[in-house]
Amino acid sequence: ETRLPHHRMAVLHVFALCAAACLLAAPVAALEIEDITKAVSLQLQDFTVGVLEHKMPWIIAFTAGDESAEATTLAESLDALGRVGIVNTKKRTDILKRLNLQKENVPAWRVYGFGDKSAEGADFKTAEEAKAALLASIPKDIVAVAPSQGVFQEALVGAIQAGLVPLLFFAEGKEPPALLSKMAVWFPDSYKVIYMPDAADDIKKSFNVEKLPHMHLMLATPDGASGQMGFRTVPYDRAKFGAYKFKNLLRFMIQAEMELRKGNMWPEKPEAAQKPAKAAPVADIPKEAVFEITAENSAEACPASKLGLCIIALLDGHPDNTALQSQIDVLTKAQDLPSNKGRVLHFMWVDVRCHPAFGAEFGISVDSAPTLIAVSPKKSRFAQHISVFDPEHIAVFISGVLSGKTSIAPYKALPAVGTEDCAALYSAGAPAAAGDEFDLNDILGEDVGEDERKQVDEGADAARQAAEAAAEKAERELKERIAREEVERLNKKSKKKSKKAKTEL
Repeated sequence: ETRLPHHRMAVLHVFALCAAACLLAAPVAALEIEDITKAVSLQLQDFTVGVLEHKMPWIIAFTAGDESAEATTLAESLDALGRVGIVNTKKRTDILKRLNLQKENVPAWRVYGFGDKSAEGADFKTAEEAKAALLASIPKDIVAVAPSQGVFQEALVGAIQAGLVPLLFFAEGKEPPALLSKMAVWFPDSYKVIYMPDAADDIKKSFNVEKLPHMHLMLATPDGASGQMGFRTVPYDRAKFGAYKFKNLLRFMIQAEMELRKGNMWPEKPEAAQKPAKAAPVADIPKEAVFEITAENSAEACPASKLGLCIIALLDGHPDNTALQSQIDVLTKAQDLPSNKGRVLHFMWVDVRCHPAFGAEFGISVDSAPTLIAVSPKKSRFAQHISVFDPEHIAVFISGVLSGKTSIAPYKALPAVGTEDCAALYSAGAPAAAGDEFDLNDILGEDVGEDERKQVDEGADAARQAAEAAAEKAERELKERIAREEVERLNKKSKKKSKKAKTEL
C-alpha cells in the first residue's frame, strides 16, 4: 500500500501550522519540501490530524486506489496554494465511517477550505470546481499590504497581539507576489506576512534594505532599561537559501522557527488563543433571528451588559440595492453553520447609508458595504471583517475573534441609530451610490443651460471628491489612532514586566 508513513506525515503538518518544525531535523524537512505539490494517500490519522485539525486548505479525492492521475494534476496546478489528498474508498472504510459516508454515496471531490474546519466540507463533481472553491476560501487579505507607515504599524501591532512573527517583504509593484500568499497559507499560526510595496527611501534605509526584493523577520524585544518595545531583524540569507523561490523561503521559515524556539525567542501566543473559552452547550443558547437595528431597538441591540459578540453587518439599505435581502440571508446562513453552534452570537444589521454616523464610529462608510464588524460590548472592542462577504468567511472571522487570533481595537461607544426616516430619505431621491445618473431638470425643477449644467456637474464632482477624501482621512486617522493606542498598551505592559523582573532580582 502506498501512503505516507506517520513520521513523514508529521513533516506535512509542519507546513500547516509549523508547530512541529522544532522537532524535525533540517535535512528531513528539506527532503519533504520537494513533495509539497504532490497528491498524497491518506489514512485515518493522517486525515484527522493533517486535514481536519489544521488551517491548510485541502482537496480530498475519493478514488478506488491509492493513486490518481487527475489528483496529481490538480495538486500540481494548485502550485502549493493548498494540498490534495487521496482516500482509497476500498481500503479506507475508517475514514468513510469518520465522515458518515458509504461507498455508494462518496463524492468525487471534497474541499476543506482555509481556516477552521468542520467535518463536513463541501462536495464537488469536478476537479475544476473543487479547485475554484479552495482558492475562494483563501482570504484576499491573507497578505497584509502596507503602502503607508500607518497601515504598516497597524499590521505590525496586529501580528504582535496574535503572537505571530512579522515577516516583511519589500519589492516593487502594488500587488504582492504570488509566493507571499503561499507563505501565508502554509504558516498562518507562525508568521504574519506583510508586503511593503514601493517603499520610500527613508523607510528602506530604516530597515537596512539595500536591494530589492528583500525579506526579513521582525522579533519584538522589550528593552528592560527603557521599558519600550524594540525589534531586531532576521534577514533572509540568499547566499545560504538561494533565490526568492517558494521552496527556498519555506526552508528559511522552518529553520528560523526551529532556531528561535530553541533559543526561547519565539513569541508566546495570547492566553485567549492558547486556552479558548469553552463554548456553552448548544441547548443553553437559544437562536435569535437576525434583525435590523433601528431607533426603536438601538438601545437594546448591543448594550454593554450583553454577553458574547454582536455580529453587525453594515449594509446599503437603498431600494436600488437589489442584493440587500441576499446579504441579510448571508447572516442567517452564517448563524446556522455548525462552527457557530454553541457560541453566544447576536446577528444584526444596520442601514449604513441611512445612518452613516454608525459606520463613522468604526471608520466605515457606505462604500465598504456590505461589510461586517464583531463587537464585544463588555470590552468595548471590535474587529472588522475584511474579506469575502459569505457565510464561510464570516464564520472563519468569528472564530479568529473568539480565539484571539484576530486583533480587536477599542471604540468609544456603540453609536445609537438615529430617527432618520429612511424610506422618506430614499423616496426624496437619495442616490444608491455616488456617481449614479440623474436628471438635472428634475432636481432643479427648470431647464438648465449647458454652462449651468457644467457648473453643477463640476460642483457635484468636487463635493463628492471632498466627501470621499474626508471619509478616507477619517478612516486612516482612526486606524492610526488604534495602532498608536495598541503600541502604547504594549509599551506599558513591557514596562510592568521590566519592573517585576527588577523587583525579583
